[in-house]
Amino acid sequence: MNRLRQALGALVERIDTAAPIVPAHVMRDGIDRIQGFAAEHSLDVRPHVKTHKCVEIGRRQVKAETNGITVGNVGEAEVFAEAGFDGIFIAHPIRPAGNDKGRGSGAWSRRPVCGSASTTSRPSAPSPMQRGATPGG
Repeated sequence: MNRLRQALGALVERIDTAAPIVPAHVMRDGIDRIQGFAAEHSLDVRPHVKTHKCVEIGRRQVKAETNGITVGNVGEAEVFAEAGFDGIFIAHPIRPAGNDKGRGSGAWSRRPVCGSASTTSRPSAPSPMQRGATPGG
């Protein structure tokens, strides 16, 4: 524990802004634990990168055999796509430029931007698009 405090103290001196500091083994254990749970229950994992917004952590998650990543907006999708990620899913409705809020339900969708993405690990469950989802519904 003393070694950990010394290491964290050294990091704090080098970081000029607030930042979470997570030991790599703790992060790896968390990734392995969620992946193990998913495998045990025949689920696909598509972690959301909004909390870490870090390409390297995303790579570690994908390396653990996840089913791609989920992002919250187009900007995050662009960053991860430029870093070589495939299977990026935007979990926020997208409207074409110039489309006012609430105009035309066809403009609202949840879209994969790279590779193939599904919104569910159960093929029998229809996606929101297959159910004819509309804004707010």
